[in-house]
Amino acid sequence: MRFFLDNNMSPKIAKALHELCKEQNHVVCLRDMFSPATPDVEWISALSEDQENEWVVITLDRKIRRNPHEEEVWREAGLPTYFLTKGWSKLRFWDQARNFVKLWPSLLEHAARAEEGSSYRVTQNCKIE
Repeated sequence: MRFFLDNNMSPKIAKALHELCKEQNHVVCLRDMFSPATPDVEWISALSEDQENEWVVITLDRKIRRNPHEEEVWREAGLPTYFLTKGWSKLRFWDQARNFVKLWPSLLEHAARAEEGSSYRVTQNCKIE
């Protein structure tokens, strides 16, 4: 399974998570694969066309679901997506990093059972809803 953290997440957190679990999973941030200015519809489409990998998206960008064109592309892509709640963006870097490490084992288990196209909310208290 491959995890993709969008541009709203720190690349440092993606790299740290990758190192912590690289034997089982692969974690990348948007900047590892695309230009930082890549529109959401482009990276979503590219991930959905990658038949060799099962991508799971982690994002702070809730506007994907508010923009009709982006939502259509996202729904067609069928990528399981974890939307971090607004509270995550208010956390300082080290608090975000700590929460991600705390969340990660649960997220791995949850993502392994996630259905294609499913979406979930992840609270800053590391609850997956």
